[in-house]
Amino acid sequence: MDEHEIYFSHHGLYDASIHFPLIIYEKGLTKNKKIEGYVQHQDFVPTVLDLLKIRYDPNIFDGKSLLPLIKEDKKIRKNIFIEEGDLVKKRGIRTKKYKYIQSASKEDALCKYCNKIHGGLLELYDLKKDPGENNNIAKEQKNILVKMKIELEREIKNYKLTNEKRRIKSFISTKLM
Repeated sequence: MDEHEIYFSHHGLYDASIHFPLIIYEKGLTKNKKIEGYVQHQDFVPTVLDLLKIRYDPNIFDGKSLLPLIKEDKKIRKNIFIEEGDLVKKRGIRTKKYKYIQSASKEDALCKYCNKIHGGLLELYDLKKDPGENNNIAKEQKNILVKMKIELEREIKNYKLTNEKRRIKSFISTKLM
């Protein structure tokens, strides 16, 4: 509870706060195996519905069922989109090798608990060399920083597009009723 000088709180987009084990048990599903893959909170509902064999429209969820990952070791995503909007406003993306975190302004990055900026406005971590995310390499690795920023913007654009499609579909279906 003191990583990155964030005391007595679990906030921040660092692995110490966002990485946690997910344990799923269903008789006959797996044989005590550890599965490596990228999972987000939004994947829980589609996974539970699949486990319960409840049919649903996958387009109504941002998440994806984890059953292909569990049963077939089939990767369901290549990165994780992360966002915080309570004590600070930051967004990021995590891949196997790097994590990129950004804040739009100093005001957004300022922690409402301690009035400090944890990590900076732009953060880049090499997770292989620095799994504790203690060495921000944003200034030294500008090429990687740009690539990660582009990937984050692509993820955000995809979420916005998906939500706009849902909004239009909902509008059309309510007008036709």
